[in-house]
Amino acid sequence: MKKRVLLINDRLVGGGAEQVLRYIAADLAAHGAELTIWAPEGTPEELARFYPAGTRFRRYPFWEGESKRFSPRWICQRACRVLFERVLLRLRRWDRVVAMKEGPCMRLASRLRAEKKLAWVHTDYQSFRWTNWHFADDEAERACMASFDSVVCVSETVRRGLLATVGDPGNLRVLYNPIDAASVEEKARTVPDDARRPEDGPLLVAVGRLAAGKRFDRLLAVCRELARERRFTLRIVGGGEEEDALRRQLADYALPQLQLLGARENPYPYIAQADWLVTASESESYGLTVQEALILGVPVVGCACGGVAESLDERFGLLCALEPEALRTALDRALGEPDLRSRCAENIARYYDKDALWAPRLAAIREAILG
Repeated sequence: MKKRVLLINDRLVGGGAEQVLRYIAADLAAHGAELTIWAPEGTPEELARFYPAGTRFRRYPFWEGESKRFSPRWICQRACRVLFERVLLRLRRWDRVVAMKEGPCMRLASRLRAEKKLAWVHTDYQSFRWTNWHFADDEAERACMASFDSVVCVSETVRRGLLATVGDPGNLRVLYNPIDAASVEEKARTVPDDARRPEDGPLLVAVGRLAAGKRFDRLLAVCRELARERRFTLRIVGGGEEEDALRRQLADYALPQLQLLGARENPYPYIAQADWLVTASESESYGLTVQEALILGVPVVGCACGGVAESLDERFGLLCALEPEALRTALDRALGEPDLRSRCAENIARYYDKDALWAPRLAAIREAILG
């Protein structure tokens, strides 16, 4: 008999968590699960494009959103929450309920009836905890987590962060997100003109959402200093809320070798052309871009925040402290020692097991949900 699996998220399409949701949905459907997805953001077109045929979709919880306290909208939202979360949605019993994110998704899932319930946590609570807006206090969030059979942390960094902030709900486990290495390699093969290697000096590439915590401003400042002594090109690929500020910073520097390319639907050709991938993030729950670079055989220079330190074997690149001077020293070494780049690339080719990123991880997640 097919398992009836409910997956809860805040949107159908988006960033890394939604990519994982799509991977899990496809794998569960391939193994006979009957899928339903609840998400307040999404369209039938997105469902048809990105999810297995036969997947059902409901825009729950539609009663969430910003509103002024005691306003008619606020009162309506509260009434709908009580009616749906405490009565109507509890009328059905599921085989499996999976909250794919922390916060409201987890809170809603905790109130449903199921043979087995799991919740995913993608965020390092020690550096970026946004869920405290959705729970009265630490104990309320810990109690919510304790109501699940398992709370899945996407890295050891995330697990440690939960223990240090919320406390131990007694059901934490680490399951790394699956990464489709074959797809990354395939998408890297077609190289756009603006991704091609420059003729003059090494190429550094940084990829990610242009957000404050990624510290692209710090990376640009460090590279401005290095440009006085070294010949190289830095390309930043990504879009986000810090883009305008970073473009003003670049305009002040007036250095053509420091380039902000903007968002790209396919960042992999840009990574594949690099001599080094660079990450200056202050916080990462898991170093996804680091893994993608290693899949493509590109060494990494990374600030050793939790997720990056956990995901980068030092045979494959350079880890440094978060301070600007430490990043400058690491980049200066990477640019000044061509043999270091060669050794790291050779180690990646010899020791990095990209096959372990996909099928084994999906199998472990499938067993956690269906087993």
